[in-house]
Amino acid sequence: MRRWFAEQKLMVVLTAVAVLLVSLTVLFTLVSAWRSPSPKFPVVDPMTIPGDKVPTTLRPIVLRTNEPMITETESRPTTSPTSPPTTTPVSITYDDNNLPIVPQGYYSHISVFLDRQIVVMYHAPEDGDPVPLVAFFCSTGESGTPTPKPRDKGLEYFTIGYRGATYLKWWSCFVRYPTQFYGEYFFHSIPYELTETGKLDKGRMKTYAYRELGKKALSQGCVRLSLRDAKYISDNTYYGMPVYIYDSSKGHELKAPAPLPPVYNSYIYAGWDPTDPEGPYKNKDFVSYSITYNANGGTGSVPVDKYRYIPNSDAQLMDPGSLVREGYKFTGWSLKQNPGEGEQLLAPGKQLKITSNTTFYAQWKPGETEPTEPTESATLPTPSSEAAETTITTAELPPDSPPSEDPPPPDDSQPDDPPPEP
Repeated sequence: MRRWFAEQKLMVVLTAVAVLLVSLTVLFTLVSAWRSPSPKFPVVDPMTIPGDKVPTTLRPIVLRTNEPMITETESRPTTSPTSPPTTTPVSITYDDNNLPIVPQGYYSHISVFLDRQIVVMYHAPEDGDPVPLVAFFCSTGESGTPTPKPRDKGLEYFTIGYRGATYLKWWSCFVRYPTQFYGEYFFHSIPYELTETGKLDKGRMKTYAYRELGKKALSQGCVRLSLRDAKYISDNTYYGMPVYIYDSSKGHELKAPAPLPPVYNSYIYAGWDPTDPEGPYKNKDFVSYSITYNANGGTGSVPVDKYRYIPNSDAQLMDPGSLVREGYKFTGWSLKQNPGEGEQLLAPGKQLKITSNTTFYAQWKPGETEPTEPTESATLPTPSSEAAETTITTAELPPDSPPSEDPPPPDDSQPDDPPPEP
């Protein structure tokens, strides 16, 4: 009998242990199911993905509001994904603009924060959360034409597509270093006005838009940046790289954006991006010329050319406007105040290459004499000895149409009226 009780006691103990183990297993299963799993994102290998072959239909853009930016680094948990893991430690150095120099594919993703008007580039280490390495002030889409967000399109994130072009003619303007992140939406520079001949002039940036970077949304949905920052994104992204766009920066680890140099009011600097290495802000050998018009005996408002011209750039002669001279007829412009008999005059609209500071004199003839037709070509005087002593090396101005490797222009199905600038 005593043995029977001992066996029963052992069975009770074993049963209790079994019940306890089963209970712990069930509890662990319930807890695991309750916890939200970390999001899984496809790993993008920039070395094996095909080149930039994403077709796109372009449209323009403009922007508005939101408050200025951060001035310090914030440390908060992040929900950003992991992407191309780096197995080899990288020693980061910095360029002349104090921006990180990293291997291609080092950045895992880009985040745009609409509340702060900043763009942040992250690196995801193999065994940790993404780390913000560099940030830029930007200007996104205004309320009527907002920058799209992935969730609004049924996506977790956008991806980098077309990139690597140095400029893109939009409609009524140019943008530089465009990098596509969704359809017709790009990261790019501040827009530039077209010249009268439809070409890119690097001294015709929309200065007011530069001043609003990091402060106000002004585009039609694209993300505007300084030239320096647009080029950095173009150089350090890759096809398929994730792009996140958030209304709020709350809960994300951020980086203080790279400072932007101010715009100077001097006419020498007018229209140049302060971060452009070719312009007067950074190029100590920079040379530009002015064009002035002289009424030469006429009365009324003399035309004013507000632009500066780099050597050998094209200028188009202006109309005389309200200039008049009693008893005389305007017949054109001349490089001489009193040209000799039979010398050809230059009609308004004539294009000339500018090689020095140049003055054009109005020419008058008595009565109703018709203007003399200009010859097909005209040669300006050589620069003064002072100007000739200063040299500058500049890139060739691009042709009327972007080269074949650049993103395609808007298709012909667009409305006849040019849309606003991007």
